[in-house]
Amino acid sequence: MKVSTSVILGLVALLSPASGAPAATDPSSVTNVLTITGSIVPGGPELNLTGTLEELIPKIKEVYPNWDPLANPDTEKRSIEARYFQGSPTCWQAGDWDAAWKQLLAYNVPYLQNLGNAACGHSAVQECTRVSCSWGNAIYLCGKKSVGVPCKRIGDAAKTIAEKCYWSEPLDINRWTRGYWADTTGYYVKVAGDRC
Repeated sequence: MKVSTSVILGLVALLSPASGAPAATDPSSVTNVLTITGSIVPGGPELNLTGTLEELIPKIKEVYPNWDPLANPDTEKRSIEARYFQGSPTCWQAGDWDAAWKQLLAYNVPYLQNLGNAACGHSAVQECTRVSCSWGNAIYLCGKKSVGVPCKRIGDAAKTIAEKCYWSEPLDINRWTRGYWADTTGYYVKVAGDRC
């Protein structure tokens, strides 16, 4: 059987970690404590909440009773995402992270995109905050400094990772995704499978 050099080099490139790629995240460096601050709409009530996104949704609904976390988010060109995220996400070269199920990840993303102007953040004590996790699919905000990033930007980045970093099983029944995308301001968004 002949194997071409380009096939071998392609496999090596696919399976080798990218330079500057974050290492597999040590579970002790991940927290589930997310902070959401600011207002969803300009001039609206201010939020200052701490917990998991799933815990915070009912609290957000108390402050914004008409807020629909699953409404179709703004579909115009993601110009803010393009400004802060350069190039394309890094796919499948992320250590031993589990893969997320692309179809179910679609349930996590709108919650973040519909938080409008509110900021999602974490402290510098932990490297990563699990921003959202449901049905075994997680979105993380990672970096080695305290950050407060528009939640919408995290949702947009996670959606792009899911769109560009997926693998399909035969017959296209299941689509799996895993990857990260570094922001120009010193943090990255990661999409992976997790226990939740």
